[in-house]
Amino acid sequence: MRECFAVLHNIVLQVDVTDTWRWLLDPMHGYSVRESYRFIPNSGEQVDMSLVDDVWQRHIPVKVSMFV
Repeated sequence: MRECFAVLHNIVLQVDVTDTWRWLLDPMHGYSVRESYRFIPNSGEQVDMSLVDDVWQRHIPVKVSMFV
């Protein structure tokens, strides 16, 4: 809760301004899985790559994966 407050306490909402999403890694083109995947190992953060691999190597049938 404190972390959320620290991030949002300077945000001012304006009635006449439309809110938009902006992906900081690529503000011009927006979010992409490719850029996210490239960012994770190069972010300087310690990342458990087994968790990242779990996203790409799901243990579910292909038809279920495609449906989701």
